[in-house]
Amino acid sequence: MEKYKLYLRHIIPFFIMTLSVVISVFTMYNNPALIYEYDEALEGFIVSDARGNISEYIIPDNINEIPVVGIGVRAFFQHSDLEEVKFENPENIKLIDRLAFSECPKLKTIDLRYVEKIGKNAFAYDSELNNLEIGAKHILGSAFFMCEALDTITLKEGVISIGTFAFSHTKIEELKIPYSMKTIYNDAFKYMNLKTLYIPYSFTSGNITYLNPIIKRY
Repeated sequence: MEKYKLYLRHIIPFFIMTLSVVISVFTMYNNPALIYEYDEALEGFIVSDARGNISEYIIPDNINEIPVVGIGVRAFFQHSDLEEVKFENPENIKLIDRLAFSECPKLKTIDLRYVEKIGKNAFAYDSELNNLEIGAKHILGSAFFMCEALDTITLKEGVISIGTFAFSHTKIEELKIPYSMKTIYNDAFKYMNLKTLYIPYSFTSGNITYLNPIIKRY
């Protein structure tokens, strides 16, 4: 009998602990939550993790009156059900870090008008993403790599650089380079069916010479 009681004394706490872990995991994935970290350089919070996997997330304007200013590394990586991300205040969002939304096959659109930096592979393999207006100063390498539905983008004045393979394997056929552009890195537009590229006379980067499209100066 004593042996049986000793057994229960050990097994019951273990059972309770295991049950608690299961409940925590179940809660995590059925009640999605956004996790934030403070970024001193940006003077605001970034979304560091998006728990759960739902079709839509709303990014708040602020947390305790401190602005939410970006999306961190891999925050929404491989969210297979994600279709839309809404920013309560798009003008606050300055950073979309590397792999932030990579491999989100159902993501259709996102507001990038005020973002200042789009990191490497930020939207890579997002096969439904389309109709983007981009104002980021820096679009890093492979940012939109293999976004196979992407055929319409607008680069706003203020874009300074586009990284290697940034728009490779997209369906963009026509693109206008803004006056603000300083650097287009090698192969930024490789492996795509780009037919017409509008470039300001002031743009002198040599990294577009390999392209096949009709280049029109304006």
